[in-house]
Amino acid sequence: MEAKTRDYFAAMENVQIERIMALFDERGQYEVRGTVGPVGKDGYGRYLATVRARVKHIAFTIEELTVKRNIVFVQWRAIGESKDGQSFEYHGVHVLSWNQRGLVTHATSLIEPTILHRLVGGGAF
Repeated sequence: MEAKTRDYFAAMENVQIERIMALFDERGQYEVRGTVGPVGKDGYGRYLATVRARVKHIAFTIEELTVKRNIVFVQWRAIGESKDGQSFEYHGVHVLSWNQRGLVTHATSLIEPTILHRLVGGGAF
């Protein structure tokens, strides 16, 4: 699970949607606690497309990763630049549930709501 989770975050570099979606189960769900979702795989793809349209560059650093059976807890830091030239840095947490086929069945992200709004605006997914 650790290697798969590292692959997931490598795919998050500059929001590689196809690569992220390949790691997601067809019935998987994504949510940003308290603000987005939960949404299915299609909704997550739209969310990622919105992020990619608004950021010029984004890079993630895994600060801490803990595996408990099929669930991985990740504390991370992101830095990047928006398309309007504003640089940003923020921290968050992901909780990823993986199935036996090595696909994400549920991803919960905890991100500061003001940062989320800056990244994706107020759109519905």
